[in-house]
Amino acid sequence: MKAAFLAFHQCPVWQVALLQMFLHKSGWTIRTLTFGGKDVITDSGLVLKAQGSIETTWPRDYDLVLLPGGELASQTVHNPHLHRFLRQFDGHPGIVAALSSGVALIAAAGLLGGMRFATDASVVEQYEQYFSQAAWDEQDACLDGNIITGKGQAHYDVMLLVCKWFGIADDPTFEATARRLGKNM
Repeated sequence: MKAAFLAFHQCPVWQVALLQMFLHKSGWTIRTLTFGGKDVITDSGLVLKAQGSIETTWPRDYDLVLLPGGELASQTVHNPHLHRFLRQFDGHPGIVAALSSGVALIAAAGLLGGMRFATDASVVEQYEQYFSQAAWDEQDACLDGNIITGKGQAHYDVMLLVCKWFGIADDPTFEATARRLGKNM
């Protein structure tokens, strides 16, 4: 199984780190994709090495597309290559998981029409025009169709939904390990 982690400058990698760990331990390949295949610096100053570019990667090679939140540049929200990537993935048997402002990215690409989604109120306010055809669910995390969304602080809840979807949570040691590690995040 393969996951595409779409990383942008100033993205909060902590929102997806626990999920990435469980995916990795379950034998998944996780590739970090960026614009132009360029390395990015996270909100904590960590440099992420790009393993491919959003512009040239075939999205349907992946089972999961993972988008963290963070401060988004206007060119990120309106990037046609990102929109193409997400639209080509949509309808594929895999899932998209997005947190906080990452939810605005999938909304801007047109993936949320008629669906429920969860994100922070500030994201809904800031990107209001992209959410007009979707229903905001004030829960911490939400699964609708093949899209999992969540508030920025709901990384644990989003991780659980993804792990349940792919059967990773079926491992008898998963729940205790997840709970113990989740408390430390």
